[in-house]
Amino acid sequence: MVWPAHGSVLNRLLDLKLVLRHASRLGAQIALVTEDPIVCFHAHQIGIPQFDDLGEVKWEDWKANPVQQPEIKRDKSTVNLDGLRSYVRLNASLRADTPLTRLLSIFISLAAFLAIGAVLLPGATITLTPQREIQSIQLDLLANPSSSAASTSSGMLPTYRQEVNIEGRDTITATGWTLIPDAYAVADLQFTNASTQTVTLPSGTIVASRGNAPVRFIITSSSNVLIGASKTVIVPARAINPGTSGNLPGGSLSVIDNNSGLALEVSNPRATHGGTDASVPSPNTYDLQTLRQQLESALEQDAFSRMQSYLPVGDQLISPTMTLLETIEETQMPSINQPGDQLVLYMRAKYQCQVISLGMLHDMASNILDEKLPAGYSALPDTLVFASLPETSQGKDGFYHVATTAKRELQADIPVNRAINEVTGLTIAQANDQLSATFSLAKPVDITLTPSWWPWLPFTALRIRLLIAENP
Repeated sequence: MVWPAHGSVLNRLLDLKLVLRHASRLGAQIALVTEDPIVCFHAHQIGIPQFDDLGEVKWEDWKANPVQQPEIKRDKSTVNLDGLRSYVRLNASLRADTPLTRLLSIFISLAAFLAIGAVLLPGATITLTPQREIQSIQLDLLANPSSSAASTSSGMLPTYRQEVNIEGRDTITATGWTLIPDAYAVADLQFTNASTQTVTLPSGTIVASRGNAPVRFIITSSSNVLIGASKTVIVPARAINPGTSGNLPGGSLSVIDNNSGLALEVSNPRATHGGTDASVPSPNTYDLQTLRQQLESALEQDAFSRMQSYLPVGDQLISPTMTLLETIEETQMPSINQPGDQLVLYMRAKYQCQVISLGMLHDMASNILDEKLPAGYSALPDTLVFASLPETSQGKDGFYHVATTAKRELQADIPVNRAINEVTGLTIAQANDQLSATFSLAKPVDITLTPSWWPWLPFTALRIRLLIAENP
């Protein structure tokens, strides 16, 4: 007999004795091929040869081993057959072999089958619609640019900084006036020849007054003038530059700008006259200040719009914190008190503004709402919204206050396992009452049984399926 490599078979001493007895009855010799230590131990006790593999069986003379014949002890006493027959009949009458007993056995078997079916066959689907509520809160937070993390206890809301370079130009009508030279002054110049020879006075000779800012006149005669020795002539002249600056008192013009001055002397016996100034529009300091404020306001609005377009969706600028950091370039034309009907100003500047992060505001509002979450409710994800855009204003404490209203949807908690355990084995009416009393529901309980005529919910929770319906 060859034992399998795995498993335990015929490993009792009684098993091997029965096998040995059967082999003896057949007149056969038996040997075992096994490495099971228990089988080998029992085989050695009763004299059955044992080998480790079939190769040993082929090469070794195992038939020479004596086979122990089991000793069969017989009871030689006389058997009372009549007594045995009476005993068998008596016990047969006591056995459950009557029709009533058979009927009772069938009934018990049927009841057991129905009980098993009642547990395993029925199924139920329960649909519950949890109650929903709106949770809202008024927020009054403090925008703090120096803070790096939100604090629900102090209400500090961190902000971050946004910068932008902006440029533009604007124009304003000049409201000032200035004088500009208009007409040329004229004069009669007296030239005296102090030499003993005739001197030629060239046309276009220039005569000037003395001092650091000399006023110059030019002779208007079209030809040269000859002046005899010790003679005096009167020659007409005109101021080179127009305006009242050419109106000089008598005796002011005494310098000749050419070589003729070495032999000639010049003077204006009478005051020069006829020089006038005209009044024309010109930008003044007030115009420049007004235009600068006007342009800065326009640049600030442009910077606000430009910054907002750069921000992530939902982030908001705190408009009161808009600041002009630096005027990079400023050019005006014309200059103050220079003639011009309009003043044009060009500016390029850097602006800065503090920004509220929507993500930071959302997290802070969620934390505050979580602290006030009603018992038995959970917040539905992605339902937190702000009823209005955050409004900012600077308080007396110097901080910028951010006011808004946050709200979100809540849903009543319904633990699935608990709800199922509450209704196992109940009727539909009982289950309805139990679930309605235990949980906050927005709609009546919906229970579907399978089969539909079955009166009770399953007695095992595995046969009940619970669905949580959305409450729009």
